[in-house]
Amino acid sequence: MFWTRLKRYPPVLCRLLAREKRGRPLTTAEIAQRSGLPPARVEAISASTTWHGVEVPDMKAFLQACGTDFDHQKDMRRVEDYLRKRPKFTYLKRSPDWSTYYYPLVRKWMESRHVRST
Repeated sequence: MFWTRLKRYPPVLCRLLAREKRGRPLTTAEIAQRSGLPPARVEAISASTTWHGVEVPDMKAFLQACGTDFDHQKDMRRVEDYLRKRPKFTYLKRSPDWSTYYYPLVRKWMESRHVRST
């Protein structure tokens, strides 16, 4: 199950799913604070389309901070339910950072899905 989730949920998608419960997206600073990782490391992981090159302790801290912990059933049920409903990322679109930050990440994630499926 863990390895399947590792392939199915790349870092960029986990970053896109990081938000307050039923609310606004988490900022890089909030994820850094929750994870204990430097903001630059959070940004580097967030932009990745695979987990290659991400050390396990960093992966664990990032996933937990984003609320997408692969070993936490409640987190994963929420994520899987949301993705099953063909996500529209409305909470991201409401953010003032949509066009400059989140939209490019969504595109990166969508393009990486296409590349992996071919």
